[in-house]
Amino acid sequence: MEMNSTFDVGSLTGSYLDGNYIWAIGMQLAWNDLCDNVINAKVEIATNNSVGKTLFEQLNKRKFTRKALSENDYFVKSGFGQETIDQIRDKLREKFQARTTDSLSAITLLPSDLICFSYLTKNFRHKVDFKEVEMTFKSTPVKGFTIASDQNSGAKLIDYDNDDNFVIGLASRDELDEIYLIKGNDGASMDEILHFLRSAKVSKGYSIHAIDVLQIPNVKIDYHRDYKELIGAELINRKIKPLYIAEMTEQIKLSMNYQGALVENEAMMLLTRGGPPIPKQLILDKPFWLIMKEANKKQPYLILRVENTKILETI
Repeated sequence: MEMNSTFDVGSLTGSYLDGNYIWAIGMQLAWNDLCDNVINAKVEIATNNSVGKTLFEQLNKRKFTRKALSENDYFVKSGFGQETIDQIRDKLREKFQARTTDSLSAITLLPSDLICFSYLTKNFRHKVDFKEVEMTFKSTPVKGFTIASDQNSGAKLIDYDNDDNFVIGLASRDELDEIYLIKGNDGASMDEILHFLRSAKVSKGYSIHAIDVLQIPNVKIDYHRDYKELIGAELINRKIKPLYIAEMTEQIKLSMNYQGALVENEAMMLLTRGGPPIPKQLILDKPFWLIMKEANKKQPYLILRVENTKILETI
Protein backbone atom coordinates (compact mmCIF):
# COMPACT_ATOMS: atom_id res chain seq x y z
CA MET A 1 0.00 0.00 0.00
CA GLU A 2 1.66 3.22 -1.14
CA MET A 3 0.96 5.87 1.44
CA ASN A 4 3.69 8.46 1.71
CA SER A 5 2.25 11.86 2.64
CA THR A 6 2.07 13.29 6.17
CA PHE A 7 -0.82 11.79 8.14
CA ASP A 8 -4.03 13.82 8.22
CA VAL A 9 -7.71 13.06 8.77
CA GLY A 10 -8.89 14.57 5.48
CA SER A 11 -12.63 15.27 5.41
CA LEU A 12 -13.36 13.38 8.62
CA THR A 13 -15.08 15.30 11.40
CA GLY A 14 -14.14 13.06 14.31
CA SER A 15 -12.38 14.00 17.53
CA TYR A 16 -9.75 12.80 19.98
CA LEU A 17 -10.66 10.49 22.83
CA ASP A 18 -7.82 10.21 25.36
CA GLY A 19 -5.32 10.69 22.54
CA ASN A 20 -7.10 8.30 20.15
CA TYR A 21 -8.95 9.58 17.10
CA ILE A 22 -12.51 8.39 16.47
CA TRP A 23 -15.05 9.16 13.77
CA ALA A 24 -18.43 7.69 12.83
CA ILE A 25 -20.79 8.63 10.02
CA GLY A 26 -23.85 9.48 12.13
CA MET A 27 -23.50 13.27 12.38
CA GLN A 28 -22.72 13.50 8.68
CA LEU A 29 -25.96 11.65 7.88
CA ALA A 30 -27.95 14.06 10.06
CA TRP A 31 -26.26 17.03 8.39
CA ASN A 32 -26.96 15.65 4.91
CA ASP A 33 -30.63 15.23 5.81
CA LEU A 34 -30.78 18.86 6.97
CA CYS A 35 -29.53 19.90 3.53
CA ASP A 36 -31.69 17.53 1.50
CA ASN A 37 -35.01 17.46 3.34
CA VAL A 38 -35.28 20.72 5.29
CA ILE A 39 -33.59 23.57 3.45
CA ASN A 40 -33.10 21.80 0.10
CA ALA A 41 -29.74 23.49 -0.34
CA LYS A 42 -26.23 23.60 1.04
CA VAL A 43 -26.13 24.74 4.65
CA GLU A 44 -24.65 28.16 5.36
CA ILE A 45 -23.86 29.31 8.88
CA ALA A 46 -22.60 32.40 10.71
CA THR A 47 -20.14 31.84 13.56
CA ASN A 48 -17.04 33.49 15.00
CA ASN A 49 -15.59 30.19 16.15
CA SER A 50 -12.70 29.32 13.81
CA VAL A 51 -12.72 25.63 14.77
CA GLY A 52 -16.47 25.57 14.20
CA LYS A 53 -16.00 27.08 10.75
CA THR A 54 -13.54 24.35 9.80
CA LEU A 55 -15.86 21.66 11.14
CA PHE A 56 -18.77 23.19 9.22
CA GLU A 57 -16.75 23.24 5.98
CA GLN A 58 -15.90 19.56 6.35
CA LEU A 59 -19.52 18.59 7.03
CA ASN A 60 -20.63 20.61 4.04
CA LYS A 61 -18.34 18.65 1.71
CA ARG A 62 -20.66 15.69 2.29
CA LYS A 63 -18.10 13.10 1.23
CA PHE A 64 -19.87 10.41 3.27
CA THR A 65 -23.49 9.45 2.59
CA ARG A 66 -26.11 6.75 3.20
CA LYS A 67 -24.41 4.69 0.49
CA ALA A 68 -22.03 3.46 3.19
CA LEU A 69 -24.83 1.51 4.89
CA SER A 70 -27.58 -0.98 4.18
CA GLU A 71 -31.13 0.28 4.74
CA ASN A 72 -31.75 -2.13 7.62
CA ASP A 73 -28.87 -0.76 9.68
CA TYR A 74 -29.72 2.93 10.03
CA PHE A 75 -32.47 5.52 10.42
CA VAL A 76 -32.32 9.25 9.63
CA LYS A 77 -35.02 11.88 10.07
CA SER A 78 -35.31 15.67 10.30
CA GLY A 79 -38.31 17.84 11.05
CA PHE A 80 -39.96 20.50 13.19
CA GLY A 81 -41.73 20.18 16.53
CA GLN A 82 -42.61 17.49 19.03
CA GLU A 83 -44.40 15.46 16.38
CA THR A 84 -41.04 14.71 14.75
CA ILE A 85 -39.58 13.55 18.07
CA ASP A 86 -42.54 11.21 18.55
CA GLN A 87 -42.12 9.81 15.02
CA ILE A 88 -38.42 9.19 15.60
CA ARG A 89 -39.06 7.39 18.90
CA ASP A 90 -41.78 5.21 17.37
CA LYS A 91 -39.55 4.21 14.45
CA LEU A 92 -36.58 3.42 16.69
CA ARG A 93 -38.73 1.20 18.93
CA GLU A 94 -40.04 -0.60 15.88
CA LYS A 95 -36.76 -1.05 14.01
CA PHE A 96 -34.05 -1.25 16.71
CA GLN A 97 -35.31 -3.05 19.81
CA ALA A 98 -31.76 -3.59 21.10
CA ARG A 99 -30.78 0.11 20.95
CA THR A 100 -28.91 1.29 24.05
CA THR A 101 -28.20 4.94 23.18
CA ASP A 102 -30.71 7.66 24.05
CA SER A 103 -30.16 11.33 23.23
CA LEU A 104 -33.90 12.05 22.98
CA SER A 105 -35.20 11.21 26.46
CA ALA A 106 -35.05 14.75 27.88
CA ILE A 107 -36.00 16.68 24.74
CA THR A 108 -39.32 18.49 24.23
CA LEU A 109 -39.63 20.63 21.12
CA LEU A 110 -41.58 23.78 20.35
CA PRO A 111 -43.35 23.81 16.96
CA SER A 112 -40.61 26.08 15.56
CA ASP A 113 -37.73 23.89 16.83
CA LEU A 114 -35.91 21.71 14.30
CA ILE A 115 -34.30 18.34 15.05
CA CYS A 116 -31.96 16.38 12.77
CA PHE A 117 -31.34 12.82 13.97
CA SER A 118 -29.54 9.67 12.89
CA TYR A 119 -28.96 6.24 14.40
CA LEU A 120 -27.01 3.25 13.10
CA THR A 121 -26.02 -0.11 14.49
CA LYS A 122 -23.88 -3.02 13.32
CA ASN A 123 -23.52 -6.45 14.90
CA PHE A 124 -20.39 -7.96 13.36
CA ARG A 125 -19.88 -11.66 14.12
CA HIS A 126 -16.52 -13.08 13.07
CA LYS A 127 -16.60 -15.55 10.19
CA VAL A 128 -14.07 -17.77 11.96
CA ASP A 129 -13.65 -18.77 15.58
CA PHE A 130 -11.21 -16.75 17.63
CA LYS A 131 -10.08 -17.31 21.18
CA GLU A 132 -9.05 -14.94 23.94
CA VAL A 133 -5.38 -14.19 24.45
CA GLU A 134 -3.25 -12.05 26.70
CA MET A 135 -0.92 -9.74 24.78
CA THR A 136 0.82 -6.40 25.15
CA PHE A 137 0.21 -3.01 23.58
CA LYS A 138 3.12 -0.58 23.95
CA SER A 139 4.55 -2.93 26.59
CA THR A 140 1.33 -2.84 28.64
CA PRO A 141 -0.54 -6.15 29.17
CA VAL A 142 -3.99 -6.12 27.52
CA LYS A 143 -6.72 -8.59 26.60
CA GLY A 144 -7.05 -9.61 22.98
CA PHE A 145 -7.91 -12.46 20.65
CA THR A 146 -6.20 -14.80 18.22
CA ILE A 147 -7.13 -17.52 15.74
CA ALA A 148 -8.62 -20.57 17.46
CA SER A 149 -7.97 -23.10 14.69
CA ASP A 150 -6.30 -23.52 11.31
CA GLN A 151 -9.59 -22.58 9.66
CA ASN A 152 -8.77 -18.90 9.12
CA SER A 153 -10.59 -18.01 5.89
CA GLY A 154 -12.23 -15.07 7.67
CA ALA A 155 -8.92 -13.47 8.62
CA LYS A 156 -6.65 -12.53 5.72
CA LEU A 157 -3.39 -10.70 5.17
CA ILE A 158 -4.28 -7.90 2.75
CA ASP A 159 -0.88 -6.23 2.50
CA TYR A 160 2.50 -6.88 4.09
CA ASP A 161 5.82 -5.01 4.04
CA ASN A 162 7.21 -6.15 7.38
CA ASP A 163 6.04 -6.92 10.91
CA ASP A 164 5.48 -3.22 11.61
CA ASN A 165 3.72 -2.40 8.32
CA PHE A 166 0.80 -4.58 7.30
CA VAL A 167 -2.97 -4.75 6.78
CA ILE A 168 -5.23 -7.48 8.19
CA GLY A 169 -8.80 -8.02 7.03
CA LEU A 170 -11.55 -9.73 9.02
CA ALA A 171 -14.78 -10.97 7.44
CA SER A 172 -18.13 -11.20 9.18
CA ARG A 173 -20.02 -14.48 9.40
CA ASP A 174 -22.56 -13.35 6.78
CA GLU A 175 -19.72 -11.83 4.71
CA LEU A 176 -21.63 -8.54 4.51
CA ASP A 177 -19.17 -6.56 6.64
CA GLU A 178 -15.40 -6.33 6.91
CA ILE A 179 -12.88 -4.96 9.40
CA TYR A 180 -9.46 -3.71 8.31
CA LEU A 181 -6.61 -3.38 10.80
CA ILE A 182 -3.68 -1.28 9.56
CA LYS A 183 -0.40 -1.30 11.47
CA GLY A 184 2.27 1.20 10.50
CA ASN A 185 1.85 3.22 7.30
CA ASP A 186 1.99 6.25 9.59
CA GLY A 187 2.72 8.58 6.69
CA ALA A 188 -0.62 7.81 5.07
CA SER A 189 -3.21 10.52 4.58
CA MET A 190 -6.86 9.73 5.14
CA ASP A 191 -7.55 10.21 1.44
CA GLU A 192 -4.93 7.54 0.66
CA ILE A 193 -6.42 5.15 3.19
CA LEU A 194 -9.94 5.64 1.80
CA HIS A 195 -8.64 5.16 -1.75
CA PHE A 196 -6.99 1.90 -0.69
CA LEU A 197 -10.18 0.65 0.98
CA ARG A 198 -12.28 1.32 -2.13
CA SER A 199 -10.60 -1.59 -3.90
CA ALA A 200 -9.70 -3.78 -0.89
CA LYS A 201 -11.47 -7.12 -0.36
CA VAL A 202 -10.91 -9.56 2.48
CA SER A 203 -11.71 -12.42 0.12
CA LYS A 204 -8.74 -11.42 -2.05
CA GLY A 205 -6.29 -11.45 0.86
CA TYR A 206 -3.56 -13.97 1.54
CA SER A 207 -3.94 -16.89 3.90
CA ILE A 208 -2.46 -16.53 7.36
CA HIS A 209 -0.35 -19.64 7.93
CA ALA A 210 -0.30 -21.78 11.04
CA ILE A 211 3.25 -20.61 11.78
CA ASP A 212 2.12 -16.98 11.76
CA VAL A 213 1.10 -15.23 14.98
CA LEU A 214 -2.04 -13.08 14.88
CA GLN A 215 -2.97 -11.09 17.99
CA ILE A 216 -5.60 -8.34 18.03
CA PRO A 217 -6.37 -6.27 21.16
CA ASN A 218 -9.93 -5.92 22.39
CA VAL A 219 -11.45 -2.46 21.96
CA LYS A 220 -14.19 -0.96 24.13
CA ILE A 221 -15.50 2.61 23.67
CA ASP A 222 -18.53 4.48 24.99
CA TYR A 223 -17.97 8.04 23.81
CA HIS A 224 -20.24 11.07 24.12
CA ARG A 225 -19.33 14.17 22.16
CA ASP A 226 -20.75 17.68 22.29
CA TYR A 227 -20.01 19.74 19.17
CA LYS A 228 -19.33 22.84 21.29
CA GLU A 229 -17.56 24.58 18.40
CA LEU A 230 -20.86 24.92 16.51
CA ILE A 231 -23.23 25.72 19.40
CA GLY A 232 -24.77 29.15 18.80
CA ALA A 233 -23.98 29.18 15.07
CA GLU A 234 -26.75 30.73 12.98
CA LEU A 235 -28.22 28.77 10.09
CA ILE A 236 -28.56 31.10 7.11
CA ASN A 237 -31.14 30.35 4.45
CA ARG A 238 -33.67 32.55 2.64
CA LYS A 239 -36.33 29.84 2.65
CA ILE A 240 -36.67 29.58 6.43
CA LYS A 241 -36.50 31.95 9.38
CA PRO A 242 -33.17 32.16 11.25
CA LEU A 243 -32.27 29.10 13.30
CA TYR A 244 -29.46 28.65 15.81
CA ILE A 245 -27.71 25.41 16.72
CA ALA A 246 -28.71 24.94 20.36
CA GLU A 247 -27.53 21.36 20.82
CA MET A 248 -25.33 19.07 18.74
CA THR A 249 -24.34 15.74 20.27
CA GLU A 250 -23.15 12.33 19.22
CA GLN A 251 -22.63 8.99 20.93
CA ILE A 252 -20.36 6.25 19.61
CA LYS A 253 -20.26 2.79 21.17
CA LEU A 254 -17.81 0.16 19.94
CA SER A 255 -16.78 -3.16 21.40
CA MET A 256 -14.53 -5.64 19.59
CA ASN A 257 -13.37 -8.97 20.98
CA TYR A 258 -13.02 -12.63 20.02
CA GLN A 259 -16.77 -12.89 19.33
CA GLY A 260 -17.06 -9.95 16.95
CA ALA A 261 -17.76 -6.24 17.01
CA LEU A 262 -20.82 -4.25 18.04
CA VAL A 263 -21.29 -0.65 16.87
CA GLU A 264 -23.88 1.98 17.80
CA ASN A 265 -23.77 5.58 16.61
CA GLU A 266 -26.44 8.16 17.45
CA ALA A 267 -26.25 11.81 16.38
CA MET A 268 -28.65 14.65 17.14
CA MET A 269 -28.73 18.31 16.15
CA LEU A 270 -31.32 20.68 17.68
CA LEU A 271 -31.92 24.11 16.13
CA THR A 272 -34.11 26.82 17.70
CA ARG A 273 -35.43 30.29 16.90
CA GLY A 274 -34.29 33.48 18.61
CA GLY A 275 -30.70 32.61 19.40
CA PRO A 276 -28.93 30.00 21.48
CA PRO A 277 -30.00 29.39 25.08
CA ILE A 278 -28.02 31.13 27.82
CA PRO A 279 -26.33 28.57 30.12
CA LYS A 280 -27.93 28.53 33.57
CA GLN A 281 -26.04 28.44 36.85
CA LEU A 282 -28.43 26.50 39.08
CA ILE A 283 -26.38 26.60 42.26
CA LEU A 284 -28.07 26.74 45.67
CA ASP A 285 -25.32 28.79 47.30
CA LYS A 286 -27.63 31.33 48.98
CA PRO A 287 -30.65 30.95 51.32
CA PHE A 288 -33.40 28.76 49.84
CA TRP A 289 -36.61 26.92 50.68
CA LEU A 290 -36.96 23.14 50.71
CA ILE A 291 -40.59 21.96 50.62
CA MET A 292 -41.87 18.38 50.53
CA LYS A 293 -45.39 17.16 49.69
CA GLU A 294 -47.21 14.21 48.21
CA ALA A 295 -47.91 14.62 44.52
CA ASN A 296 -51.69 14.27 44.83
CA LYS A 297 -52.05 16.47 47.94
CA LYS A 298 -52.37 20.25 48.13
CA GLN A 299 -50.63 20.68 51.48
CA PRO A 300 -46.93 20.06 52.15
CA TYR A 301 -45.66 17.90 54.98
CA LEU A 302 -42.25 19.51 55.40
CA ILE A 303 -41.01 23.05 54.92
CA LEU A 304 -37.41 24.08 55.45
CA ARG A 305 -35.70 27.43 54.99
CA VAL A 306 -31.95 27.13 54.73
CA GLU A 307 -30.22 30.29 55.91
CA ASN A 308 -26.78 29.04 56.98
CA THR A 309 -24.45 26.05 56.94
CA LYS A 310 -25.31 24.80 60.42
CA ILE A 311 -27.81 22.35 58.98
CA LEU A 312 -25.69 21.46 55.94
CA GLU A 313 -23.14 18.67 55.75
CA THR A 314 -19.82 20.47 55.58
CA ILE A 315 -16.47 19.14 54.43
